[in-house]
Amino acid sequence: MRIGSAFFAALRERRFDDAFELLDDDGTHWGGSFPYREHSLAGFKAKLRMVEQGIHDTPMDFVVVDYVGEGDKVVLELRNEGNLGDGRPYEMVYCFILRVRDGRIVSVREYADTAYSRDMRPELYSKQSPVYRGLNEQGLSASTFDGLE
Repeated sequence: MRIGSAFFAALRERRFDDAFELLDDDGTHWGGSFPYREHSLAGFKAKLRMVEQGIHDTPMDFVVVDYVGEGDKVVLELRNEGNLGDGRPYEMVYCFILRVRDGRIVSVREYADTAYSRDMRPELYSKQSPVYRGLNEQGLSASTFDGLE
């Protein structure tokens, strides 16, 4: 639980480099959208870097609501309430399943209301999105864009 909590606290406090130190470079990220495939944590980190740079406007106001941990896994229920770049409120509940090895997160499984996210920010889910283009330019991918390929 300690590593997972520290990761989301670092994001909430906008200490992105501290958050990235907790992610294993060889790890994987899976986001809950079809076609359900894992991606390198490098794409997840790149998306977070775009949040830090103001390119991707997802709030990072994560608060742990509940958690359960066993062995190398922790399941966290989180709330994320903030404002999008245009000032509209954004309220999302997430479930993250993290696997930790040697003090670093090696697997991230992210569950969220993707329909709500698409309704709030349809422009994000296109090949014209600056986030999509930024990842593509780096040779990276993310589950957000699996349906576009």
